[in-house]
Parts: sequence; C-alpha cells; structure tokens
Amino acid sequence: MRKLRIVGDGQRDAATIPALLRGLLKAEFASRTTPWPRLHRGEKKAHSFHLKGYGLKLWYVLREARTDGHDGVVATVDADKDRAREKLTQLKQAREADRVRWAPLPTALGEARPHNEAWLLDDPVGVREGLALAKDHLIPNVREVSSPKDELAGLQQASPRSDERPLDVWAGIAACVDERRCNHKTETGFEAFAREVRAELGPLFAAAG
Repeated sequence: MRKLRIVGDGQRDAATIPALLRGLLKAEFASRTTPWPRLHRGEKKAHSFHLKGYGLKLWYVLREARTDGHDGVVATVDADKDRAREKLTQLKQAREADRVRWAPLPTALGEARPHNEAWLLDDPVGVREGLALAKDHLIPNVREVSSPKDELAGLQQASPRSDERPLDVWAGIAACVDERRCNHKTETGFEAFAREVRAELGPLFAAAG
C-alpha cells in the first residue's frame, strides 16, 4: 500500500485531508499527518535557495519523507489572512528547490480559502450526508458566510451527530465530498488542490494498479 506524508494547519486538517484525498484519488493509502507548528524549519543548506517560513518546513518534510519511505507528500495551508498568498508561494519554491537537488518526490500542494472548512461547506449534499441531515435541510452558500468553520459547527449542533466528536464529524463530511458538486471550488482553492493531487499523486496510484 502506498504511504503518504500529510501536513496541514491543525487537527481538523489531519482528519479531513486524508478523506478528501481518498475521494479525489479513488484509492486507499496509509498516511502520517503532522501539523505545521510541530515541524522543524529545515536545515542550513536550504538557505542557499532563499527559502523561508513554510518553505523551510516543507524542505524538511520532503527530506524526512524520503528517509521514512513515503511515496508522496501532501501539504496544505489556510489562506485566512494571508492575502498575499505567501505561504503557498513558499511551498512552491521549496518544492522546486528540492527538485533541483533530488529526484522528484510526488508532492501536492493546496491552499484553502479562507480555511479547510470551506472545501467541505461548498458541497451541500456532502454536508447533509455527513451530518445525517434531511435532504431539504438548508446549507449556507460558502460565498455568503464569514466563517465556514462556524457554519459547520452550527450545522453539527442541529444534526443527529451533535453529540459526536467534531473531528470525527468533520472526517465524515470530508468522506462525502464530491468535487463535482462544489460550485465555488475555484474561489475556495479546492479546484487547484484537486488538480495538484491528480497531477502529482495520480500517476503514483495508477502505477500501483
């Protein structure tokens, strides 16, 4: 079975990204997830490539993933207040710098706008299925809410899954997300992420049969 190293902004990303990946790749895999704050900032050699911030951390992740025998890496960040999109730029720079020195390790990058919960909320059918809500239950348009995270929390409280751990519920919603039903995936960054996943990881799983 293929092994992926996944890095994201927090516990909810750790719960949802693997489920989203399974939906996009239509494949199973083993994974290890790590939040960005727990990562080292890379090594001195990385400074020769003018890497900084998230770039230095991804440089470290890529080296560690090779050592640990992972077949690919997935790294996502929340745009949130990062209007200049510096985090995603830093990740891309690190991926390119890594490929200057070593053979490419499949690495899919993603930026959720404003954060990961927008990817979930953008599929109303998936939200209803994941929360066991009625088919006519109103799901807010992701374009019209200030905080997709708060909206999902409110929907959970009104659902039959209100007493369950939020992390389990978020993972359940993510497992129901279908990219084809996400009407605002360009704005949320999910379309670009899905494209990265298929380009970087798709051949890996195709080769696995």
